[in-house]
Amino acid sequence: MLATQVHSAPDVFHIKVPFKNHKLDSTNCYVIRDGGDVLIVDTGAPAEKSRDYLAAALDELGVDTAQVGFFLTHLHMDHAGLIDPLAPPQAPVYLNERDYRDAHPDAPELRFADLEQALAAEGVDADQAHELISRRRSRAGIFTGDHKLVFVKEGDVIPVGRFAFQVLNTAGHTPGHQTLFEPTSGILFSGDHILFTLSPGVGLFLPEGDSVRTYLDNLRKVQQLGVKHLFHSHGDIRPDFEARIEWLIGHSTERAAQVRSIVEQHPGINGLEVTKRMDFNVPFDCWEDISRVQRLSLMEIGAAFLRHLVLEGQIRMEEDESGVRRYFAE
Repeated sequence: MLATQVHSAPDVFHIKVPFKNHKLDSTNCYVIRDGGDVLIVDTGAPAEKSRDYLAAALDELGVDTAQVGFFLTHLHMDHAGLIDPLAPPQAPVYLNERDYRDAHPDAPELRFADLEQALAAEGVDADQAHELISRRRSRAGIFTGDHKLVFVKEGDVIPVGRFAFQVLNTAGHTPGHQTLFEPTSGILFSGDHILFTLSPGVGLFLPEGDSVRTYLDNLRKVQQLGVKHLFHSHGDIRPDFEARIEWLIGHSTERAAQVRSIVEQHPGINGLEVTKRMDFNVPFDCWEDISRVQRLSLMEIGAAFLRHLVLEGQIRMEEDESGVRRYFAE
């Protein structure tokens, strides 16, 4: 069986769609079904193996994609990469408008230019900044076909048979990350907001925003929901999610404290050097040995925590004569 039933009333089926990167081997996609209504949560990565696996699993369940809806927690490739070949034009695709603006084919070049400038401001050489985002640039643009896009936000409801799934704003991993909560069953489809296999990367919100504070606030919001069943996007489904949420809050708090400590020990340090000194779970001792894709993610995390501490008034930022940001403890 390619699909495993993990809940009844509503019926929820888990499909582990293969996908390989430096830490993960699959994306958890879900089929919600009640009566004749079906909603698919996330689609997996845009690879032939992923597409064939998901198509076979849906066929196994008797799901006709022309008769279903799709909900995308966020628009990273490993979650929304198969929406083009999978969703026919008449199928509603529920998604966040902010994330869509960033992923729209017309937008990535502007976004990448902003990201290059942000990296350069943190002390990354301009050519290296361009090189770091080259792979992400080559894979930009998720939506190329015609789709029935339905922008949803906090408080909106997506019905599936007898059940009303509430859309929750859980930004942090991306500016428009959203999750689905069904209060009668206590089900939460959490996307990358809460994971066990790794700590979700907190994205750098451009041009504004404190993504770390946003992420922490949204973790605490989930704690108040009364969740009974959490279905996340990577790794095995586990019941101990309440303890994991507490761990994630503590982990982010400890990371912020570490960044502040680095700045205290090295007054005038730039963002690149702060990031190199942060404790990340990567199997390399040398920064240059880390892949470009992962280095870019780490730089975004480092810059996000520095911005958070500046906005919280724990450190201050000054630009030097070359426009590079220098950080000092308050």
